[in-house]
Amino acid sequence: CNAGSTSLKFKLYDMPSEVVLAKGGVERVGSTDDAIFKYTNMSSGYDTVRKGQCIPDYKAGIRMFLDLLTSSDNGVIADVNEISRVGFKTVLCKGYYGIHELTDSVLDGMQQWFVLAPVHNRAYLQSIEAMKDVEYFEVEGDVLDYDDVMEKV
Repeated sequence: CNAGSTSLKFKLYDMPSEVVLAKGGVERVGSTDDAIFKYTNMSSGYDTVRKGQCIPDYKAGIRMFLDLLTSSDNGVIADVNEISRVGFKTVLCKGYYGIHELTDSVLDGMQQWFVLAPVHNRAYLQSIEAMKDVEYFEVEGDVLDYDDVMEKV
């Protein structure tokens, strides 16, 4: 998951082959009538762009993506429980760089560096919480993958 101030991007990989099964995104997260949702099933070639969507928060965007991933018509998995890991490509975290399990300490480090990355860290923390709140499944052992830019600040 890659989150911006008003955007989300997703890719679902088949591991360990690293084949992208599906990808999607949301532009204008926070809009109640003007968000754009995109989804592509890489296997079948199904592609949709839905304009004028109500996506008031990150949770709504994540829910839309998970719904299409498991759709009987255009999904690539039968159930979200087939997803074993969720990764977030974040920006900055005090005291951490590289890949880490999401712990309270890591999340606290992201909050501590709001001053350096106020827009992106806030978006990521909201996305992480939204993914955990989605009632479809429990996210256990989430992986936090830091963006290479400024990782050792």
